[in-house]
Amino acid sequence: MEVVKDKNGNILHTVKRSIDSDGNIMEIKTDKDGTITEIKKDKDGNGTEVIKDKNGNIIKTVKVNVDENGHTTKVKMDKDGNIIETVKITTDESGTITKLKTDKNGNVTEHIKELNGNITETITDKNGNIIEKTLIELDNNGNSLITFTNKEGITKQFKTNSDFHDVEVIKDENGNVKHILLKDKNGNVIEKLVKGYFLDVTDYSNKDVKSAVDNNNTIKSSQENNNNIDGFNEEVPKTGDNFN
Repeated sequence: MEVVKDKNGNILHTVKRSIDSDGNIMEIKTDKDGTITEIKKDKDGNGTEVIKDKNGNIIKTVKVNVDENGHTTKVKMDKDGNIIETVKITTDESGTITKLKTDKNGNVTEHIKELNGNITETITDKNGNIIEKTLIELDNNGNSLITFTNKEGITKQFKTNSDFHDVEVIKDENGNVKHILLKDKNGNVIEKLVKGYFLDVTDYSNKDVKSAVDNNNTIKSSQENNNNIDGFNEEVPKTGDNFN
């Protein structure tokens, strides 16, 4: 059994794993609050993940299917077995990865990542109307141009020299953009863009990092522990207010 602890020695979770003679994997993870995650999968990656509360009641179920081409389909269901989300992931011959996510309301998020790092993400409603579109283009020097277009067709752009691998847009329950996460290839957040394009993030050494956007919409960063950041103060113009 594997035991994972925090820096103070407190147990975060335990994991029990077993593999049968056919290569099928069984994993049981128990969190400190009693939540149990049971994972069963075969050698090809097909399987089921069931999350239960401390009393054994099912919270969520995820079924995973990998076809002969290596394309993956994940179906997420609630405690009653109702489908709440379907995710299909495919990779073409050029190395472009496409993730197609459909929620319970019929909204579709298409996330396309090319081999050169360019990313296009388009969110449409059940009728095919575009709700939001994000385009990330990388140059040969590692600089990025990020373009957001909302459902009204209003477009905002900014540049960043962050060496990020992927982007995730976080929204509230009403669909309003709360912040945007730039992640490295391991999934770690390296920049957090909040509404108004004022940034407040923590780097790998856990130092407070604050950033602002200059007149050219280029992200500036500093580790100064004061209100002035590379010549900018807290009153950063909220250029992103149209993205609701």
